[in-house]
Amino acid sequence: LARHALAFFGDRTLLFLAAWRGRSRCCKTLLDAGADPVAVDTFNCSPLMVAAWAGHRRAVVLLLADAHVRADVRREGSPPQTSSCGGRGAKTAAAWARRKAEAFGDTNYLQIATAISGAR
Repeated sequence: LARHALAFFGDRTLLFLAAWRGRSRCCKTLLDAGADPVAVDTFNCSPLMVAAWAGHRRAVVLLLADAHVRADVRREGSPPQTSSCGGRGAKTAAAWARRKAEAFGDTNYLQIATAISGAR
């Protein structure tokens, strides 16, 4: 179940959904159960991207602890919803976080972008 993609929901996994909603304890449980931390949905968006896009720093830090995620930080994908910062098209997780930091003046997004950039 931890590795199962939901076809009716863009091939998103439970880890993707937990990261999107900032449920870091759920993310940890799913990772411990064998969830794929670099699985992508139909828009090439990973759990790290969606956690960064949604502003969930704890989930981002937890995901970055995985070597596979750190090796995949340059992946570009589109978010699961239209971005309120006016972003369109595929971007990296760090780029989405920087874009939101600039648009909203939110230091949380800046910290997320910095953490991802430092993981490269």
